[in-house]
Amino acid sequence: MEGEGIIHKQVEANKIQIHLTEKEEGSFRALTPDLRGYDDSFAPPDVASYFVFHVVGNLVALLDALALPQVMIALALGKEVDWNAMRMR
Repeated sequence: MEGEGIIHKQVEANKIQIHLTEKEEGSFRALTPDLRGYDDSFAPPDVASYFVFHVVGNLVALLDALALPQVMIALALGKEVDWNAMRMR
């Protein structure tokens, strides 16, 4: 990512390398929630509970609760969830 005032960071979460970018002024932030079944998140025993429809529902509920004006999700499984969320919303 390039641009004036852009900071690029690389962090590790759950043994996954994550690249974060943010503006120095703090006009946007990066959130890295654990998706359903990962780390300390809700982990239902039924395999059907992990269909992307349910994971997208979890993400939409989180974003609705945060009431953010704009969002973009696109990392690993997150990109699959983001793509399906755009299709479903």
